[in-house]
Amino acid sequence: MGLKYTSDKWNKLAAKDPLWAVLTWEEKRGNNWQPADFYQNGEKAVRDILAVLAALNLKTDFEKILDFGCGAGRLTRALTGVGQKVWGVDAAKEMIEFASHDAQKPKNVEYVLNNRPDLKIFPDNYFDGVFSLITLQHLPKKNIVKYVRELLRVLRPGGTLVFQLPAVPRELENSWTKRLKYRFKNLLPDFILMKYEALRAQNPLFLDMHGLSVRRVKKIIRQSGGRLLNIQSDQNAGPEWLSYQYVVTK
Repeated sequence: MGLKYTSDKWNKLAAKDPLWAVLTWEEKRGNNWQPADFYQNGEKAVRDILAVLAALNLKTDFEKILDFGCGAGRLTRALTGVGQKVWGVDAAKEMIEFASHDAQKPKNVEYVLNNRPDLKIFPDNYFDGVFSLITLQHLPKKNIVKYVRELLRVLRPGGTLVFQLPAVPRELENSWTKRLKYRFKNLLPDFILMKYEALRAQNPLFLDMHGLSVRRVKKIIRQSGGRLLNIQSDQNAGPEWLSYQYVVTK
């Protein structure tokens, strides 16, 4: 149920307010994002990633790029400037259709619908660049684990994977009672947890957030044949979460 629930919800969000569904700035709610500003935000995000890669002496241009969780193409369009061919993949048909009908869509991009709990539409070792921001955090935890493994499966040896994922809410830092409650809550099955969060928000389209501890992410990377090159805090999950950006190769 988990992935279908997520896909259905994002289809509804995309039909209602596609750009805000990707960048949920309160002042932009109600279709108040200007497309130019939205895509410029993606360009800045890509520049920031490339600066990190350059500082690590990694290449900043690619043959084949995957943008996982592309949404309306915020990062995808910007990535076409550093990749010969870019694939934007999303589980929401409405998002894929929105991005595909972008009048400014570059010729070297292809948008693909994938609502499977894997990336079997692509063979092993296919991409030399794989990127995913503000996507994994909205998936059920079991799917986060599966997709991180899949992102590494489709990455070529020597390629670069960059993904962002929150760890825990900031409010847990100094409260052992809240940490205990959080751990107990996350023992619940995904479908119960998502229903609980939607009820708490009094909104069936509530953007539920999920994270994995840094220790667990490192273990998944290692078990999937990856090698962690860099980890740094970021702000992509908003002020309420401790979030990190991972740079990985294999």
